[in-house]
Amino acid sequence: MNKTILTIAIIIAGFCNLKAQTVVLEEEVSKTIDSTKVTNEDKLRSDFMIDFTFYGGGDEKGFKGTLENSLGVNFYFNLKYKLNNTFTIVSQSGFNLESYAFKKSDTNTVFPSIIKNDMENFTVSAFVLSLGTRINIYKKLYTEIGVMSKYNFSKVHYYQTKDVNNKLMEVYVHDLDYIKDFNHEAYVRIGYNVINFVGYYRLNDMFQKVSYTPAVYEVPRLRLGISFGL
Repeated sequence: MNKTILTIAIIIAGFCNLKAQTVVLEEEVSKTIDSTKVTNEDKLRSDFMIDFTFYGGGDEKGFKGTLENSLGVNFYFNLKYKLNNTFTIVSQSGFNLESYAFKKSDTNTVFPSIIKNDMENFTVSAFVLSLGTRINIYKKLYTEIGVMSKYNFSKVHYYQTKDVNNKLMEVYVHDLDYIKDFNHEAYVRIGYNVINFVGYYRLNDMFQKVSYTPAVYEVPRLRLGISFGL
């Protein structure tokens, strides 16, 4: 009798043990996650970015002092589509404000006017649209390359001069025909997390000839700066 009960107990214990092992195995398999897989929730993301830039490179075609107080500010809405853990497509849209301060050189006697003022600048406001590719190098370190187009909806020439009584006057000239409506640039970013260094290079001339400016000069094409994600 005792042998029979012992035999039945061993069989039941073995069956329970086998069943318990099967349940544990099923739970482990159900919780397995592929860490290389990009979920739908992670693919599309958006944020905001702000750039502060200054103008680099040498003087071009006669302008002097173009690096003095020539600042730029960009406000971007950043839309990112993650292809995989390495590559991300990035599109930016937003607003760009650029100021180009300069002094005339001896060769620049007719542009933008024949008057030689002590202080002048161009201020250009634009709507911006860009497309680029971000490459993740290591963890939060990345680089990004792309192209950008700008529609210049506001173009202002500002200068200071003196009247016949030697009184200082500030003059603003709007809607400048000799500044093109569109600018196109290539850009490169190198960043870590939400901070990056950026370089923009304008691919086209900013100015064009019109009847009252027979000679056209250029400000530097290279622009360097730092960006912050918000």
